[in-house]
Amino acid sequence: MLVRPVEIADAGRLADIYGYYVESTTISFEIDPPTHQEMMTRITMCRQRYPWFVCETEEGVAGYAFASKYKDRPSYRYAAELSVYVDKDLRGKGTGSRLLGDLIESLKTTPAAILIAGVALPNEPSVRLVEGFGFRKVAVFEKIGYKLGKWIDVGYWEMEIKERSSYHPESGGQGAREQRRD
Repeated sequence: MLVRPVEIADAGRLADIYGYYVESTTISFEIDPPTHQEMMTRITMCRQRYPWFVCETEEGVAGYAFASKYKDRPSYRYAAELSVYVDKDLRGKGTGSRLLGDLIESLKTTPAAILIAGVALPNEPSVRLVEGFGFRKVAVFEKIGYKLGKWIDVGYWEMEIKERSSYHPESGGQGAREQRRD
């Protein structure tokens, strides 16, 4: 099992992996699967700020994981949201754990201090995955999404990778000025 940074050439395979979740499950709240071109755009945009990894096995690319900004407002800039998707036929082989572990480790070298994982519920494998890495459940939005004929809850888990009480990434009062722009 090899985890490596994503390449634009991976876009088609990643679109195939993700397409299953979009079309057949409530794990993703998208309705239309992204095209190869759209996945290329997502990879390009995401890599400007956050890491994105793929996992290769003998079968080829088995899954991927990436971080993205949690929300657009500047005061959220030290929070990153994580996503992990594994080929539906290759689940249960440790791919998700390996990807998530490498992603978390790489985020420790970024400005991110808090990591967020949103999970459409029920989804025991994803809950076990994030809790296994030390994420703690902080919220459940009940029946917030509607897909495939049913209302879906979404749970949120968080993990602190830099102690926020002592992590002050800005200097010279810059943070106060930036917060007023919210």
